[in-house]
Order: sequence, then C-alpha cells, then structure tokens
Amino acid sequence: MYYGKIWKVFTGRYAMRRKWGLTSHRLIFVVYLFLMTGACGGGGGGGTDSLLYFRADNGVNGAELWASDGTASGTTLVLDLNPGLSDSDPMNLFPFEGTLYFSAADGARGHELWATDGSPAGTNLVLDIAPGANASGPRDFTVFDDRIFFQANDKVRGVELWATDGTAANTTLIADINPGPGNSDPRNLTVLGSTMYFSAGDASRGSELWATDGTAAGTTLIAEIRPGASSSGPGYMVAFNGRLYFTADDGSRGGELWTSDGTAAGTTIVKDIWPGPEESDPTGTIQYNGRLYFAAVDGNIGAELWATDGTAAGTTLVVDIWPGDNNSESAPDNFVIYNGLLYFSARDDRGTELWATDGTAGGTTLVADIWPGPDSSFPGEMAVYDDMLYFRATDETRGTEMWVTNGSAGGTTLVKDIWAGGSDSDPGYLTVFP
Repeated sequence: MYYGKIWKVFTGRYAMRRKWGLTSHRLIFVVYLFLMTGACGGGGGGGTDSLLYFRADNGVNGAELWASDGTASGTTLVLDLNPGLSDSDPMNLFPFEGTLYFSAADGARGHELWATDGSPAGTNLVLDIAPGANASGPRDFTVFDDRIFFQANDKVRGVELWATDGTAANTTLIADINPGPGNSDPRNLTVLGSTMYFSAGDASRGSELWATDGTAAGTTLIAEIRPGASSSGPGYMVAFNGRLYFTADDGSRGGELWTSDGTAAGTTIVKDIWPGPEESDPTGTIQYNGRLYFAAVDGNIGAELWATDGTAAGTTLVVDIWPGDNNSESAPDNFVIYNGLLYFSARDDRGTELWATDGTAGGTTLVADIWPGPDSSFPGEMAVYDDMLYFRATDETRGTEMWVTNGSAGGTTLVKDIWAGGSDSDPGYLTVFP
C-alpha cells in the first residue's frame, strides 16, 4: 500500500520523469534509493513498519486481537487466542521495548499477562499470575524504572502493585499495601521525576495518594486527603510543570482539582470549582499548549471544557459547548492531541460527536456529525497513527466500528465494517506498535 503511494508520487502524470529526464529503468532505481535510505519513514504516531493494534469482534472469532494499516484490506485478525466464538478479550494494550503487552483470557486461564511481536507465533503468555481459570486482571500499565508497573490480583494477596521486565522470572509483586487477601487497588499510576504516584487504600484508610521508588520499602503514603476509612479517591493524575495534578474529595468540598509536590504539606486543592460540598468532578485531564484541560461542573452549567495553568486564578471555563444549566452539558471526554489541536467527544443538540479545540472558545468546533441529527456516534478510543486520527464510532447504518479523520468533515470516514451490518465490532484499546 505505502510503496504504491511512493510510486505515484514519482510517476504522477509523468511530470517528474519529463522534468528530470528519467527513463523507466532510471526511475525504478531512484525509487529504490528513496525507499532504501528511509526517506519514506512515516510520522504522527507510527512509522511505515507500525500498525494500529486493537481489540475487535467480527462475529465469528469473538473479541480478539486485530491490526490495521489504516485500510479496509489491511485490517485483519492477528490471532484467535481463544478459538471460536469465545472471547480472549485483549485489553490494556501497552508497547514496551519492542513488544506489545496486554491482558487476555485464552480459555484455559483467566485474564493474564501476554506479550506479542505482532505475529501469531510471537504471541505468548508472560505469566499466569493467578494460576488456572482465575484471572489476575493486569491493568494500568505504566513504564517506570525500566519496567512495566501494573496492578494485578494473584488471589492470595488481593489487587496489589506488580512489575515486570517482560519475563516470567522477573514478574513480581512490588508491595502488598493492604496485607493479606484485601485489595489496595493501585490505580492512576503516574511518573513524576524519579517517583511513581498512584492511588491506593490500606487496612485503615480508603483510597489515598501514594508513591513508590519501585521497592517495597520505598512505597509510602504521601497524603491522607480524607482522613479515616473513607476515600479521597485521587484520580485522573497527570504530571504538569513539575507537580502532580489530580482530582480528589476531602469530604467537605466534593471532588475537585488538587495538586501535590510529593509531600503531605505540599498536597493542596487548586480550586473549589463548584464551591461548597458539591463536586465539580474534573475528568479526563490532559496537558495541551501549556495548560491542563478537563471537563468540570461549576453548579451554574453542566460538565463543560475547562483549563488551568495550575493556579486558582488561572482555572477557568474555556467554552460552554451546550449552553444552559446542569441539564444541558456537553460532557467533553476522550481527549487526544492531533495536528496541533485537542480532539475530544462532546454533546450538543446534535448528539455526542467529534470536536476539536485550539484552547479558545472561538476555536472550539464540531469536526463531524457522524450520525446526523440528534443521535450520537459516541466517538472514543482515539489514537494517532500515520498522520491520521483513528477512533471508534457508530453511524445510522452500522454498529460501533473503526473510523478515521484528517480533521475535516469530508475526511472523516469508516475504515472497515469489521462486523458487517448493524452489529458492533466494538474496537477498543487502539495502540500503535511498534
């Protein structure tokens, strides 16, 4: 597919052949040199050797691992890990040092840690953490200290913090934060400098802010934002300007935007966006153009697009996409940066569709009404690949399938109807690899 495009560039209407005086044999040699010197390397989220991997169900093989080069013919099943209609349900796809890691269930075992080089023969179980039909459910993969950190449940010590270098021998528990069979449920793993932060709960506290240097002894509580057995529930963590930002509920102001420098004293609220005990519930936080963008509610309008520079004064509404009170909210979600803009899903009287913003009210626009009228296409699972933005969406004739856009309405099209007709192939966990 790609080489055909290069050939067209060099041979289009014979203009370059006439200009350079190239014969057919000389032209072939020029194209060969062009390809061999790597001048055709791709950009935007993956080179020419990369593919877009994801989970999908074609109605025949169940939910399995697929890959795409962005064309219908190049969108194919990689492996039917759980043969037949049964699902292996690959989840949490995560590339690390030339290998794609994910969790899946092969029929003999529950969801465990797997790895692939993109081929059926190169797809193998890393470790059956919870042996047999049990599922350890590895998720929240994050690279730290040259390893992948994640949460898993070995059915002996509950859901705790684990790490792997990709081998069975070096896939180990880091810390049993809530000792015994109880769950600490570490989530939102986020690296800032030489420390990894996350939310977790132990035997005496709810889910609070923790940190680790990658060792059991170096895994400690940072701040008990909501004292006692209740949880502050730190979430949507992101490193920004040398600090950690996240949402949390201290029990008196509801879920709001917080920040931490990694100390208890330096863990403070940024702004009580919805003043008082109600929660603004900041979600989907992403860094873009020197600010953090997120969805929040302020009590006067519903969930809309906000941004912050990390200060209370610099935390402001960007745009009220669907004007009105709390009953009309655009609920921005699924944020991703593409071609210098911030893309996301949002709702107005045309349903939930694909939007983009440059960070200003005037620069926030609908990209495409994929399902025309008040119905929703629900775009989500977005990923940048080969200078295009891929995502899943639904239209009026097909189920949830994989779509692609170049940022224009005319350039927003279906990639492939994997489960033909009105059924959903439900592509998920779109990930560029290698």
